[in-house]
Amino acid sequence: MTDVLMAFLSDNSYTPASDAPVPFSNVMYGELVDADIGYPVLADGTPVQTAHVDRMDEVFEAEPAVPTSAMLSERYCATQSAEYTGEVKLESGETVSISDYDVVFVSFLWMYYGYICYLDTEYPENPIVGIQEESVRDITACSAQLQGLHREALAALDAVVAINERYRDWVAPYTETVSYLPLLIPDDQFESVNMQTQATRNGRTVCVGIGTANMDFSNLYSNLLVVNHLRNAGHDLDAEIIGLKPYQKRRFAPLVEQFDFLTPTGYIDDGYYEHIAEMDLAVLLTTRATTGRPASEFAAVGVPCIGTPENTHQRLCFPNLCVEPFDSDAAISHAQRLLTDPDFYRRTVQSGRDNVRRLQSKEETRESLNQLVNTIT
Repeated sequence: MTDVLMAFLSDNSYTPASDAPVPFSNVMYGELVDADIGYPVLADGTPVQTAHVDRMDEVFEAEPAVPTSAMLSERYCATQSAEYTGEVKLESGETVSISDYDVVFVSFLWMYYGYICYLDTEYPENPIVGIQEESVRDITACSAQLQGLHREALAALDAVVAINERYRDWVAPYTETVSYLPLLIPDDQFESVNMQTQATRNGRTVCVGIGTANMDFSNLYSNLLVVNHLRNAGHDLDAEIIGLKPYQKRRFAPLVEQFDFLTPTGYIDDGYYEHIAEMDLAVLLTTRATTGRPASEFAAVGVPCIGTPENTHQRLCFPNLCVEPFDSDAAISHAQRLLTDPDFYRRTVQSGRDNVRRLQSKEETRESLNQLVNTIT
């Protein structure tokens, strides 16, 4: 039997609280191959991911506000100059060594580029599988030094698991083995939410954004223009951005002044799914190109989501509501039909929930991951 270690994230705050036994995150890939899961640490015990996060917080809190992508720099993460180790701290609190395992899964994101290069140098006998943890847009927004490190890290990996087709297509020519395996949804992730199919909601609220670590590519202005057009056409709608940190609220304050129907909401620790279940619909024309988990979350709670095919879960859960990020006419047309055709609304909701159930079927992905492990060992 092959022993697999997954060097995941030490800070995974984007995962909503739920009844699921496994977080709704890329940790699912480790679980499917029975990997030990933890986060890598430096010589002083500091997590690799958060080595210089205090610098980042200082800049985010400063005025004037800076774009999130300004943080994608070697200044805010451990690079090859850091005191890397082969130690990983498991969820149980136990510390283990890379050398004790046959294969290493590692989160492939800008904070870990230098770490991946270190593993390739110090543990050449251990095949390394990079699990996509960021978008193509993030990488192309990185500093020049980090982009160089990304190239080195990509060359160091024995295989890449892409959670997004656009990312798969982008890296495929530059790496020997790449598998496109969409992120699955844990069992019981939405168990606490009452999922009654409704023709429309009573709140008449449109979600136009979900807070993420990088809001630069949320295309929030386009989302708001769509809602503004619907209001001018006679639809009684408000808009809401959910999950903003205080500095993000300050950054988007001018939009709140411009669009007086917009409400920015802070991070929701408890009751997140219940909150979004009260929405009428979501318009998320993001250009970031990742998993796009909000689409499957809205699908699960019975709220149609208009979004872009760049995001995997949007394309899989609401294929008929996919539009290009700047195709305002198509987004408006879909929204108007959802707001005026109860049968179409019901069919869209039911189809979305059926597609969520498909994303909870694990056997095919489990088999693909085990085949990948066998191939590189």
